[in-house]
Amino acid sequence: MTDSKKGSSIFKRLAIVLLASFILTLVTSAGTTLAAADTCYWVGLADANWDVAGNWDTTSSGGGGGDCDGGTYPGSDDSAIFDSGNIANATLNVNTVGTMTMSSGFTASVTASYAGTTTFSGVFTQADGTFNAGSNTVSYNSTINLTGGTYDVETATLISNYTGANAVYMNGGTLDASTADVDLNGTASAASYLFNIDNGTFTAPGSANSFTTADSIDITPPGIFDANNGTIIFDGTDLTTLVGAETTFHNITFSMPSGIARTYWPITLDGDFKITSSVYEGNTFAINLGGDFITSGTGSFTPNTSTINMNGTDQAIYGTNSFYNLTKQTAGTWEFEAGETQTVTGTWTAEGTGIEAGALFLRSTVSDSTWTINPQSTRTLDYIDVKDSINSNAAEITLSGKYANDSGTNTNWNFASSIPFQAGAALIPEFSTYMLMITFLIGMGMIQKKFKPEIKQTRY
Repeated sequence: MTDSKKGSSIFKRLAIVLLASFILTLVTSAGTTLAAADTCYWVGLADANWDVAGNWDTTSSGGGGGDCDGGTYPGSDDSAIFDSGNIANATLNVNTVGTMTMSSGFTASVTASYAGTTTFSGVFTQADGTFNAGSNTVSYNSTINLTGGTYDVETATLISNYTGANAVYMNGGTLDASTADVDLNGTASAASYLFNIDNGTFTAPGSANSFTTADSIDITPPGIFDANNGTIIFDGTDLTTLVGAETTFHNITFSMPSGIARTYWPITLDGDFKITSSVYEGNTFAINLGGDFITSGTGSFTPNTSTINMNGTDQAIYGTNSFYNLTKQTAGTWEFEAGETQTVTGTWTAEGTGIEAGALFLRSTVSDSTWTINPQSTRTLDYIDVKDSINSNAAEITLSGKYANDSGTNTNWNFASSIPFQAGAALIPEFSTYMLMITFLIGMGMIQKKFKPEIKQTRY
């Protein structure tokens, strides 16, 4: 055989080998794709592990023949179903999960135990039973839908990377994150929310943990948001809204590097309202605040026609701000950051509840350092004790006929016709009562002296 014929024969054989290898790859790939499309039902015994092929079947209540996903267990492209066909606890000890469903009638639990991060690539749906997230990290690339059962985040970190409507949607059930961290990283699609509660109860992380979201939240009754003394941190870059009708939050912080934040409906906080690096736009509703109002860094507040109602006891305002209506009608101390200016274009209300313990003290955050107020319209002031204040408005603050004390270093305030009063808790009984008692005792002494009977002695 000539060299040219030998070369041609070798080339043909090589081509046949390559073609066979390519066909084998296609067949193998096709087999993998078919296996990945499996729907797998949990049939394991109590507290059995996820990663055992015999704990899964392609039919509910099946015998666990190991025919799920090509003889293994559900992977990142499969659908894992827990239903009433087998009510036994499962241990989730793998790092990747596809779609997972806990159907109505499954009353057992699934507990995550993987030492690192367990990632869900598909939708997580829970209508019954208990899901325990463990102590590590559970990460979701699709939605979390709760209509029943209990999802206990325990001490884990719950991360959602989903972008679209309702990364977390609750229409029932309980989501308990009281001792966990929650981080929603995605972006809500137009006219939707990243976290949506229509029904059920969500318990937020407490003060030792964090709840961070990059986009909007909607809480609609009868859905319940339990603030749990924690802080909601908004850190996204898009228009962010908070809808919380009939909900009391604790602390809220807007630390968005860009974008605008808004709230719809009146909202109530028993903690602090803080804006650190974004623009918060008020509307026509009130923010009822039990803690401090704080702007810092590049954070700013645009009031529109909103009302900030500070209804706690001892509270403070930090940063230079403009308000429409600014109100505090409680006893206690109202501090204003030293060196900063508060402008009120609508009504400024500062009223204590009475003399002595009912007084409202208007003070600087730094003793003997001035704070500035610019009340441009209506001033409603009574039972106040003022110190270190500069009124920068052209119109003097006149307190004629009002209970008001000048405690020093006040500029452009007029206390000439005010009524001085004892501010602070009384150390002795109320003055009028005390004087009445003294007058009564003195009077009794005089009566006894005037009408003392004369006793004559008779000598024998």
